Amino acid sequence: FRFSPNSIACVVLFAIVAEIRRLGTITQVVPFLWPVPRGRTFKAKRVKNLLADMDVALARSDYVAAIASGYLALQDLLTKPMPLDDPRQNRGLLDLWLAYLARWQKASAWIGNIDHLGSLAAVEGMIEIHQFLGNDALYHDALGARASCLYSLAKRRGRSPAILSAALDDIAASLAFRGHPPLARSGAYSVGARILLTLGRAREAREYFRASLAIDERVANSDASIGRHLSGLALAMTRVPS
Repeated sequence: FRFSPNSIACVVLFAIVAEIRRLGTITQVVPFLWPVPRGRTFKAKRVKNLLADMDVALARSDYVAAIASGYLALQDLLTKPMPLDDPRQNRGLLDLWLAYLARWQKASAWIGNIDHLGSLAAVEGMIEIHQFLGNDALYHDALGARASCLYSLAKRRGRSPAILSAALDDIAASLAFRGHPPLARSGAYSVGARILLTLGRAREAREYFRASLAIDERVANSDASIGRHLSGLALAMTRVPS
């Protein structure tokens, strides 16, 4: 039996997030999590090239290739310990981690890997880093992304009320922040509407769909996006008010 690069990378990513959550800081995690190939040294240029390879693979919908390039990038990232005193001194490294996690999240989501150390774990990592660095706008955007992951996960687990409630908490926290770009705010409303509808709260869902639709009509200029909101609103209109 052989582990695939995908499964190994997923295990490492889960370990990173688990240690972040346990220790409460990203600075204590990277140096000892995972053995890297002997003699391998950190090269930022190589990581950036691998991230570019991930972009190319994602653009052509080759998600397996994106995962494989992501694993190689992860090996490099794990050879460069983060400073334990003030990680802001090495902001470039943290930016590489964020770029990596964003691509891993997208690749994992497209192959349907949400809960098995995939997109949800990547979003958790981004949330921790943004919170640590005080990136308020990006932190609250990531809360919306986590809500979307949790919503998808809840549907796989019998529409778990506990998971849906956690997702709705993320949406509420994301919408409470007023510094979002309009389309990010629209996306949060849209995900929140579907969560509310799944919870049987049709009246609130309709209000969220209307809010999302109003933003998209004003700034999105996308018939597809507006159509999705209209279809969601129509569905909510058929539900018994709650």
